[in-house]
Amino acid sequence: MSSFYCEDITINRIASFIQDHPTHPARDHVFALCFIEPAQFYPLLADSLRILNRKALMVRYGDDIVKDYDDGKWPPFKYEFIPDIREHEFVYAAECWLYQCAEGDIPDTNKLWQAINSTKKDIIAQPRFDQASYQALKNGEYWV
Repeated sequence: MSSFYCEDITINRIASFIQDHPTHPARDHVFALCFIEPAQFYPLLADSLRILNRKALMVRYGDDIVKDYDDGKWPPFKYEFIPDIREHEFVYAAECWLYQCAEGDIPDTNKLWQAINSTKKDIIAQPRFDQASYQALKNGEYWV
């Protein structure tokens, strides 16, 4: 398996979906991880998603990749809210991030990884999940 830094937009889509759907059960998985005010939570969530992605890269490639990041070869990450992320778009972004972070013992020990994975599974299991739109995303047919 190889790991890569997820694009900022991928991480922003995950955090934005959770922010933009205040009554969605997805929030229960993620909010259970901390006790922080919602206004502060979403940028922190996005930063945590990026940090875990970085940790996975360290597990896979060692410290050299982090040195490149710290030397400014990677642009700094900033959370930017993206409105109206749909469930199938969240699932697609979450699958990318989960895959890129599935190094070492991260899937078995990291609560954030587990929370995003549980959220993804819960959404897919719902009868109303838009499987056709999700498959179109996977096939590269469109991105809304």
